[in-house]
Amino acid sequence: MPQVSVVLPIYNVEVYLEQCLQSIQNQTLKDIEIICVNDGSTDSSLEIIESFAAQDNRFIVVDKENAGYGHSVNTGIAKATGTYIGIVEPDDFIDEHMYEDLLFFSTYQNESPADIVKGSYWEFFDATDEVGPGLTIPYLSDAMPKTPTVFSTEENATVLTAHPSIWSAIYRRDFLLHNKIVFKEIPGAAWVDNPFAYEALSVAKQIIWVPKPYYYYRLSNENASSNVKDYGYIFDRMRDTRSMLHSKNTSENVWAAFYARELSYCLSVINEFGFSEEDPVLKDLIQETLNDMDEVIVHGHPYISPREKAYYDTFVPNKPESLVQAAKTQSLTNTPDISFIVPVGSNASTIEAELDALAHSAFASPEIIAFNNASRDSSIEICERYAVSHPNMTLLEDSPSALYGGLNAALKRARGAYIFIYEPGCFINTEALYAALQSALNHNADLVLIDPNKSFVADAIKASRCSTTVVNTEEDEVVFVGPLAPTDAANFILNCCPPNKHCALYRRLYLEENGLAFNENDIASRRGPLLRKCRHCLRAGSLLFLLVLWAVGVP
Repeated sequence: MPQVSVVLPIYNVEVYLEQCLQSIQNQTLKDIEIICVNDGSTDSSLEIIESFAAQDNRFIVVDKENAGYGHSVNTGIAKATGTYIGIVEPDDFIDEHMYEDLLFFSTYQNESPADIVKGSYWEFFDATDEVGPGLTIPYLSDAMPKTPTVFSTEENATVLTAHPSIWSAIYRRDFLLHNKIVFKEIPGAAWVDNPFAYEALSVAKQIIWVPKPYYYYRLSNENASSNVKDYGYIFDRMRDTRSMLHSKNTSENVWAAFYARELSYCLSVINEFGFSEEDPVLKDLIQETLNDMDEVIVHGHPYISPREKAYYDTFVPNKPESLVQAAKTQSLTNTPDISFIVPVGSNASTIEAELDALAHSAFASPEIIAFNNASRDSSIEICERYAVSHPNMTLLEDSPSALYGGLNAALKRARGAYIFIYEPGCFINTEALYAALQSALNHNADLVLIDPNKSFVADAIKASRCSTTVVNTEEDEVVFVGPLAPTDAANFILNCCPPNKHCALYRRLYLEENGLAFNENDIASRRGPLLRKCRHCLRAGSLLFLLVLWAVGVP
């Protein structure tokens, strides 16, 4: 009996299949079986898996007529003999240590093996520029603990608020069989991973979380099932999951996590397909979804953000006025910790996902202010739709067309304690940015430079022209303290080193009190190479924080 059975549902993926199969073949855990279920492919996928099977007897080929993703995975699970079962989608690939490590943690802090061992993953984009392949950290990694953890979803359902990511885990085969947990068998992909993930995770008595990302989830495949073509599938699967949860003794934590996911899906569908009162189909589907929610859980649970509560109240009538008004005004009465200013160019393919990442980040009710930065595609229309359903987002309608004029207009509208300028297309290490913000709040710093390789330190000291400077180095944090008049600091803070504005946190009140703004006469061409350098810096792993405390008289 192999230790792990790896199931691959395969349909017309010849472009990526060899890389996927090779990554599984190269696993450091050798005691595995690899069950390749060909779901009636019409390209060369079957020939590719047969060539691997001819050279390696761990590969098992199952060739069948096309019946959809769920049927293929169920076929593979039925044929599996391993202690644990893993699922890999054939346009993705995995780290060579994935199954050895997950199996190692299966008995972490417990003699009995876990029902599920869940690792994290990378969001992977094929090479698009000189930087090379792009990797981004998903919400799951930010939301879950940073150390291995044993839990159940009754205790902590955070994992259920994230992408189902069924493929970043291994499942004890006897656990799946005993609880009769299977995939719904529907033609196509049809989002059947959602009800499977919720059932498996909510039923499991012991889940072990391993924070390391092992799985490379490819987001640059235009034919991937994650690309929504028919929103009906999403609502069908939410309905299936609701029905399953109603049939079980589901805890409030699990319901709240599911509601948060449902609200996120509803908002995503509106952003993707638009919304019109004249088209009753989508409205009825949303109404059905929200009417089934428990109002007390929606308004009382921290898994559900203020903007999601406000959105819920706009669709569900007859709510107590106090609840409705509180949800609608909370984002205006509370000062957010951070305001993200977003100059929107021609970013139609990514802008929605990027706004969603900012809106769902760990920051407390983050404010998003976007403006038109010479966009030539549908990016602004996407932002307009997004702003309708996100109370914390503002799209400036009459902002200047020039970049720095738009930035200054956004600065005047910002309400956050700190301001971060996010350029679409740049990767943000949200965990490190969150840590930088906490450090800024703790120090009441006026400026925080975020730099992975200390390249700004010399510039900062040189530009400050301080008569006395103290540089303290503690681990990865450099704190530069020096008395500096705001008028002397202005050029350095916003203009002397262009990457700073995209790699910095600014205390809003400091900018306002001292009348600091971007130089609207700056030559745009100066930004080019420096911004590319900035993008490389932001893609690096850990970040260095340079806290510059512009406090006259600091000893």
